[in-house]
This record gives sequence, structure tokens and C-alpha cells, in this order.
Amino acid sequence: MPRYFVDTFYWVALSDARDQWHARVVAFSRSLSDYHLYTVDEVLAEYLTFYSAARPHVRDDAVQTVRDILRDPHITVMPQSHASFLDALALYASRPDKEYSLVVGVSVHPSASAARKATNSWATASKRRSASSCVIITTSTLGTHCARGVLGRLIP
Repeated sequence: MPRYFVDTFYWVALSDARDQWHARVVAFSRSLSDYHLYTVDEVLAEYLTFYSAARPHVRDDAVQTVRDILRDPHITVMPQSHASFLDALALYASRPDKEYSLVVGVSVHPSASAARKATNSWATASKRRSASSCVIITTSTLGTHCARGVLGRLIP
């Protein structure tokens, strides 16, 4: 079963028809079958923040999207913790040359303990299925190449 880690980019592009990546993300999403998506609480918070200044009906749509994500059996939302925040903060502070958000640090930091706990059963099952890689959905994934294995650093 293909597994994908999706960040704020994916959710915004999927839900905003004006987004430059909307068509590609929708096409990718429609092509999925027998799949599982992973994201983190912080990504959903960032998604809601993206729409915080929008009109009330757009904010309502964003809230409904997050509720749908939380109920979807094909999506695992890894919980936020203080430890994952501190790990991401350390990564963020150590890389002033990068322009990524703190949420990216939460998503990819190798010692994100909450994510490891939340996905322990998934990791065990993956090892039994020869530990096939997880694809990280980013602009580069949909653009020119696939970034593989980053989620693997979250999961021992």
C-alpha cells in the first residue's frame, strides 16, 4: 500500500482552486487507490492559519476539511507534543540558511517522539511488508522528482 506524508502545501492546493498546484494535487489525489496519508497536528494548525483572514464561509470550509481529515480512515494525523515542538525548534534554530517553517521541522525531525509513538504499529507492519518507503508530497514531488524516505527518519 502506498503511503504519503502530506503537509500544508498539499491540503491548501487540494482545497483552493486558485492555487497554482491545485490541478496537479487534485489529479494526484484522484489517482490514489489503496493508499494511506500521514500528516501531523501542526500541519492542520498551519492549514487553518492559512485561512484565518478569509471570509467566514471559507473559514467554515477549512474547519470542515480538517474535521473530514480527522475522520478519514485513509489518513493518520500524528499528535502534537511539547517534545515534537522542542525538537522542531532545535532544527529550526540550527538551520538559519533554510526558509522552511517550524512546521516542516516538526514534520521531518528525526527525533519527533510523538510521531514515533503514533506510528509505531504502522512501522511494525511496514517492516513485515519489507519496509517500503513513504513518499513526501511537496512541490518537488509533484514537479520533477520524488523525495523518499524522510518519513522513515520519524519512524525507527
